[in-house]
Amino acid sequence: MMKKLVALMIMALLMVGIASAEEADLFSQIQGKTFEFCSGAGGWSTELTVGENGTFTGNYHDSEMGETGEGYPDGTMYGCTFHGQFSEPEKIDEYRWTVKISTALDEGQGQEKIEDNVRYVTSAPYGVEKATTVTFFLPGLPVAQLPEEFIPWTYLYENARKETEISYYAFWNEEEGAGFLCYPATESQAAEHTVVTALAAEVNPDHLVSIAFDAKIRSYADGLFTITILVPEQYDPEEIAALKIGDGIYTEGREIEVKSIEDKDGYLVLNANTDDEVILFESIDRNYRIAKFNDNTWLELATVTVPAAEGFLFLDGIDLHSGETLLHPTVHNLTDFLEQMKSSDDPGFDIRNVEVVIDEEGKLAIIKRFYVSWQ
Repeated sequence: MMKKLVALMIMALLMVGIASAEEADLFSQIQGKTFEFCSGAGGWSTELTVGENGTFTGNYHDSEMGETGEGYPDGTMYGCTFHGQFSEPEKIDEYRWTVKISTALDEGQGQEKIEDNVRYVTSAPYGVEKATTVTFFLPGLPVAQLPEEFIPWTYLYENARKETEISYYAFWNEEEGAGFLCYPATESQAAEHTVVTALAAEVNPDHLVSIAFDAKIRSYADGLFTITILVPEQYDPEEIAALKIGDGIYTEGREIEVKSIEDKDGYLVLNANTDDEVILFESIDRNYRIAKFNDNTWLELATVTVPAAEGFLFLDGIDLHSGETLLHPTVHNLTDFLEQMKSSDDPGFDIRNVEVVIDEEGKLAIIKRFYVSWQ
């Protein structure tokens, strides 16, 4: 009888040991990993980083550029920092675990403040605010076993239908319909990282025939104009449409990592309200350009010297007195243009608000100057 009792006690201890090992196995796998809940097409995200023994910390932010008012013309930012605890995991199968979750806001966060022209409002962490139980998915889980509602949060809806199993860690908050993902930083993952670069310039400085381009009029001497050809940084619409979190865009001489993507009032905003914010708009030629008014987003393609055509015209779209745009541009000949160009109080020919047209003989035929808000 005693031997039987001892055997039962040993079995019980072994079962506890196995359960503890399984719990430690899950927490050891996800410790240090960051899970993100984000649509990939909005200025919001919730990030949660797992610590020791199932503890976690996190932050949530949601930028609303259109919510402005007195003292905060640059919009409103909702967000918070938070912490919490996962309970002992319950194993469903080799690739799925359920845990209970408790979450609380970090202390010291005021309800609302205005700073640097932005209103900051503390709000609940979107995606885990009402969660009581979540399910963890491990790499190798068959795609067929994923909840249908979880699939859209992967950003890879079509690919998920082609793959047979997932390659990342994730957890699913069914109560709020929120899917948190943690993509692995592996070599194969790094290979999927893409950097969108500006298109090659279409203007050929060696064959300037009947073509209009933006320019800086540098000087005029002995019947010759010295002109610097400018082309804007512009991007292929298909490449921009395929941008995802973690990709990069090369602009202003450096690569910027894409951390958020938002469609706002006809503009595509990357990394809204950060030092790495990039605002793109779709130009008339359907390519995307940088909506930032400085010379860093325009490339100096070449500097050329060309003669003026006999019928040269200068179309000035700026009111010389007010500096604002004219309903109809005034028309000047070469003499009038040179007088205006040499005027000490008129810097408008050395900045990016000039378009020139070269005729079929390679001569400068038309200069169009137009109003820009930063002049």
